[in-house]
Amino acid sequence: MKWGNSIRRNAAMGISFIVILVIISSTLGLIYTWSVRKAVGTVRNKSNQLERLTHLEENWLRIISTVDNILLTRQGTQVEVKLEPLLDDFKHNLEDIELSFQPSSPEVEDQNSRIIGELKIISGKLDSVFIEFVAVINKGQWSRAQFIRHNDLSSLQRELELNLNLLDENINNELNLSIENSVSLMNKMRLFWILTAGLAILFGLSVLYLTSRSILKPITLLVEKSIQIIDGDLSVRIKARRNNEFDVLAEALNSMTEGFKNLIQELKDEISERKKAELALIESEKKFKDIYEHAVEGIFQTTLDGRFLNMNPAMVHYLGYDSKEDLLEECVDIEKQLYVVPEERKKYISDILSKGRIMDHPVQLYRKDGKKIWMSLNTRLVRGEDGQPPYLEGFATDISERKNLLEQLHQAQKMEAIGRLAGGIAHDFNNILTVILCYCDILLRSNLSSPANQAVQEMQAASEKGKRMTSQLLAFSRKQVVQPKIVNLNDIIVNQYNMLNRILGEDIQIKLSLNEDIAEVKIDPGQVDQIIMNLVVNARDAMPDGGILIIETANADFIEETPQSKQWIPSGKYVMLSVSDTGIGMDEQVKSRLFEPFFTTKSKSKGTGLGLATVYGIVKQNSGFIYVYSEIDKGSTFKIYFPQTQDKTDEYYMHSRQDVKTKSKKQTILLVEDDPGVRLVTENTLTDYGYRIISAESGEQAIELFNENKDNIAVVLTDVVMPNMSGKELAEILLKEKEFLKVIYMSGYTEDSIMKTKGLVKDVNFLQKPFTTDELIKMIRKQ
Repeated sequence: MKWGNSIRRNAAMGISFIVILVIISSTLGLIYTWSVRKAVGTVRNKSNQLERLTHLEENWLRIISTVDNILLTRQGTQVEVKLEPLLDDFKHNLEDIELSFQPSSPEVEDQNSRIIGELKIISGKLDSVFIEFVAVINKGQWSRAQFIRHNDLSSLQRELELNLNLLDENINNELNLSIENSVSLMNKMRLFWILTAGLAILFGLSVLYLTSRSILKPITLLVEKSIQIIDGDLSVRIKARRNNEFDVLAEALNSMTEGFKNLIQELKDEISERKKAELALIESEKKFKDIYEHAVEGIFQTTLDGRFLNMNPAMVHYLGYDSKEDLLEECVDIEKQLYVVPEERKKYISDILSKGRIMDHPVQLYRKDGKKIWMSLNTRLVRGEDGQPPYLEGFATDISERKNLLEQLHQAQKMEAIGRLAGGIAHDFNNILTVILCYCDILLRSNLSSPANQAVQEMQAASEKGKRMTSQLLAFSRKQVVQPKIVNLNDIIVNQYNMLNRILGEDIQIKLSLNEDIAEVKIDPGQVDQIIMNLVVNARDAMPDGGILIIETANADFIEETPQSKQWIPSGKYVMLSVSDTGIGMDEQVKSRLFEPFFTTKSKSKGTGLGLATVYGIVKQNSGFIYVYSEIDKGSTFKIYFPQTQDKTDEYYMHSRQDVKTKSKKQTILLVEDDPGVRLVTENTLTDYGYRIISAESGEQAIELFNENKDNIAVVLTDVVMPNMSGKELAEILLKEKEFLKVIYMSGYTEDSIMKTKGLVKDVNFLQKPFTTDELIKMIRKQ
């Protein structure tokens, strides 16, 4: 397009003039602005110098005031602490003045530099004077300090004030000069901007007048034609006349009008794009369906009244159905058909209606085959639209294995708690039985009448029965005194075979299936006898009409952790001992309480409920595992796994001890027992046998009595567990005083805390409570 009467030409000329004017005015404005800012900066700098100078003078006054106060009060303590911060502030202010000083002329620069140099010299002298001042005060020479104040410091003060006044005068002169310069520059800049603004306004009005005639008429034409197009007349066209920018607009409007004609085609294209989007949506839904169908977690939708609406294959698999259709058809009431506890479904629905969603909700369900599984549900309530009823949808995960592990943990914790309770009861009960048994022995040795003698014998028999029961409780709680040996289980079973036949009777057949290559285990042989005897007696009572008892041994090698009866057996090599019967069996409820002390399904005359509890305690005490399998009317199998041992350094089973010669000498015995009843009956019993007894109720008292009778005491008879000081700690202290002192330990509560935690070795002289008079005297005479 040729320029002709182009608006652009006129506009270009006007813009060029404006640009030139702006450049010139901006350059001049920047120069003036820079000059003003420089002058203002100089004023600000001089003001800061005056302020710093004022601070310096204030620092000096504080120093002089502090010195005068010290001389007035004659407080010579911490003089350095008081003056040093003031001197540091004085130096810092002087440095700030030197750094910020910017002179306005060479003459002033030389003069100010000289003054600052003088001030630095004065600062150096001030350090020397104050060092001397502090020294004489520390020496208490107050007269000398007064002299330094009125002579040296006064001289420095006069020099300082003279130089500060000169510096203050110079700074004020420079400040006044800078202020005058700033005011002058600001007035010039203000006049410049007024002239520039007036010239710009005049030029703008001229340009507006010249261009209005070539703009208003074309714009009016464009507006009229545009209104016609908006009203629907797509045949309107605007003819070009002046060959300028408005003709360009006219052509653009003509093109736009032409474009409306192609609108239908564009709509068709849009429809095509929508179809493509629909195809993409179908593909997305296909991918979602693939995820839904192959998800490892169950996905479901159900009505509130208990019918499935939809579910994925994983949910069908969890519930044990063959297909989705079978589940929809056969399961019409979730509460009654699936829930093990139907009432939980009602509460579940109530909670989700109030909360809107429930996360990690555990529930036990029936599979189609009747087996029970534990599921974790994450469910939300979906409100129906357009009058549709609400429904539930969510995810389901099989947590049966996790639940089994939790049950195993809870069972172990429960058995541990029961074990601690049983051990504690046995400990206290043993102390009581010790007193009863010893007093029974004393009474039986006295001349009682026949009825009284018979009554004491009955008391003694009842106490012996209580002693056996506490022994079983200690076995369950793993608090027996044990002497582990390296044993072959086959040898122990063969040795017991004849006795087991007598126990079982003629109507029960016993079969042995013993592996000849069985490995050895480390365990107290007496504990193995207890295990076999209790399991065999239990099996006999389960076969009242006769049957078959099978005892089996075998090696077991678990490469990985193996689940057995809801417990995991760690990997390793084991020896298995199995006892099976063909008796009446037991249900899951009985199995869950099988190893609890005093739990029994037998009549009161046939059992105390401690047999299997004893077995459980012995197995756990020896790091073993016990697995029980049973079915009603088919029998039961107890499988016990003990770790194999490769240790050949210990004594082998049946090794016998040498007898200890009895000493006839009547010795002095130091008796240490915190239980008053046990201490009294033990003292009376030993006294009756001619021993001299020194009694103590604590370790501390025992040490005092031992030091008083060290040469006479031959034996120490001490309880193991006592407050403040244990029997082991007491023995260590006494043996340091008398090397060949004999020590006998006694306790009714003996576990690893006795043999290990308390530091006792396995071959110590140990007397288990409750003990009889014969057992006590026999142990004493061995020493």
